[in-house]
Amino acid sequence: GGESTRPGGEAVSLEDEWARVAEPIARLASEEALPVSIDTYKAEIVRRAAEAGAVLANDVWGITRDAQMADAVAETESLVCITYNRGATNADIDLRQDMADFIGRAFERADRAGIPRAHILLDPGVGFSKTYEQNFEVLAHLDVMVETGCPVLVGVSRKSFIGRLTGNPVEERLVGTLAAGLDSVYRGATILRVHDVAAHREALDMYQAIRSAK
Repeated sequence: GGESTRPGGEAVSLEDEWARVAEPIARLASEEALPVSIDTYKAEIVRRAAEAGAVLANDVWGITRDAQMADAVAETESLVCITYNRGATNADIDLRQDMADFIGRAFERADRAGIPRAHILLDPGVGFSKTYEQNFEVLAHLDVMVETGCPVLVGVSRKSFIGRLTGNPVEERLVGTLAAGLDSVYRGATILRVHDVAAHREALDMYQAIRSAK
């Protein structure tokens, strides 16, 4: 991604964003080893990225911020990861019901644009428009997303809610990250977005060995 998606991150122009990602996308896509994802909420970036070889658009605004986003995803036949991000924090909502409502509206937008359901991934959006407590709640209610049949992607790696609970600085949040990630897999998540790949691979291998034991 060419623009920080962390809460409070500085916005950049479309052309500046593209200048930052054009070469890396083309280089990674040329290797043909792994699919390339672009982090953006801008429809035009999705179009350019798809032409350069990206196959997935990761939109932390859940195809709500750019009115053309859903159309761009459909036109390029990209996969899309839709993040549960309300845009404003509200401690008084029924989070489980709000999740379901948000997903329902996202599916409606996708259907109107012609995005196949098989092209959609869902992300609970830990850290996006949520209170500290809601970050735990959204992981506890992951079944709301799992039950849609769409793959669920969870990104909790080193995030501030882990630091607040444990008191650990960013570089010492691996244990908390692993715990949250493995719990998410147990609840049905199929993709984890992480910094510490080797540690997660080892933890998941152990988890799967126990789960598959007779």
